[in-house]
Amino acid sequence: MHEAYNQSRALAEITHDFQTTVTLSEIAVFGGQNDLATQLEINYNLAGVLTILTDWQKGNINASVTELTTSPAAIARHHWQ
Repeated sequence: MHEAYNQSRALAEITHDFQTTVTLSEIAVFGGQNDLATQLEINYNLAGVLTILTDWQKGNINASVTELTTSPAAIARHHWQ
């Protein structure tokens, strides 16, 4: 139970840090716009990335670190163009 709590807390902290960094980056790119659609897109995509990382850490995804970082980055580039 203690380990699950610590993992949950760590994931919450990582999520918060990513949200803050990506939100600030997106706002800078889009000229200071911080609208609901931007926030929802950031959260939606972040949830996907964190799910991938969590599944990989648990051994549910068999990939190298390079594969793990390259594939989601390619998906994000395609989606955000």
